[in-house]
Amino acid sequence: MPFYLLTNALGFPYSASPGEFAPGCDVARVGSELRTRQGSLLPATFIVASTPGGTLPDSPDVTSRHAQLFEVELVDPDAVPLRKGQPPRKLRATRVRVAREVSVFLIFGSHAGALERFFATMEAMTHEQWARVHSLFVASETRDVALHGHPGLGRIPRVVKNTAHRGSRVVDELGYLAEQWALDLVDAALSLDERRDLFRASEAANVAARALALGNRLISIVRTDALAPFEAVIGPVWEAPKRSRGHTTSPQSPAVSLAPSPTLTQSVAGEVPCPGI
Repeated sequence: MPFYLLTNALGFPYSASPGEFAPGCDVARVGSELRTRQGSLLPATFIVASTPGGTLPDSPDVTSRHAQLFEVELVDPDAVPLRKGQPPRKLRATRVRVAREVSVFLIFGSHAGALERFFATMEAMTHEQWARVHSLFVASETRDVALHGHPGLGRIPRVVKNTAHRGSRVVDELGYLAEQWALDLVDAALSLDERRDLFRASEAANVAARALALGNRLISIVRTDALAPFEAVIGPVWEAPKRSRGHTTSPQSPAVSLAPSPTLTQSVAGEVPCPGI
C-alpha cells in the first residue's frame, strides 16, 4: 500500500507536531531513506498518509504551490495514527523510503487534473492576457452591482466563498489552498506596479481556482460565471483534452522518479479522492 509525504520546495517534510517543518530531518530525495534525527526528548515526526490529500498539515496555508509530493514506503515500525482513535490513514512517522515524486496537485483529489492544467496555463499568461482578465472581472462585478445592489465583493465571489464554508473541513481547506496558490502565482507573474493597475486580477484567479477545487459542489451557472473571465481569455484549459477516436495508447504515469517537475496525467494507482470533494 503506497503512502504519501508532502514537503516544501526544498524537500523538508511538514511536521506532525506544532511547527512548520520537522526539525532535524533529512531532505526527501527519490531512492533515499528519509528519517528524523533524535531530538532532546522525543524524536520529530512527519505526516504520511494513504491518500495525497491526507498529507496536508493542520495549517495548509504554509504550503506553497512549489511544494513537493512523494510516494513513499513506510519503514517505521513505530508509526502511529496522527490522533488517537482515528483510522490509520494519517500517521506520525520517523522513517520512510522515498519511491518517487508525483504531482503535488494530487492533493486536490478528483479535481487535481483541472487545477494543474489551469495553473500551468496561468503561469504562461502575458501581461495583456492578465489585463483582459482584470477588465472582464471588473465588468462582471459592475453587472452584479447593477443587478443585485451589492457594492464591493461581487455576487460570484461571495457565492463561491459561501459554498466552500458550507462544505466539509477538507473541502474548505482545499478551496483555501487553491486560492493561496493562485495568489502566489499572480504575485510571481506580475510586478508590484502591474498588480496595482490590475488590482482585480488576483481576485479573479482566486475565485476561479477555488471554483475548480469545489467542483460539482457549485451549481453549474455559478461555476461558469466564476471561470468566465479566464475562459474568454485562455479558453477552458481546465477541461481534460478529448481523446481522438481509435486512440489506444495507454496514458503515461503521472510522474517519473527523477523528473524535477512532475506532471499529472492520471490518478496514482490506489488513490482515493479526498473525502467530501
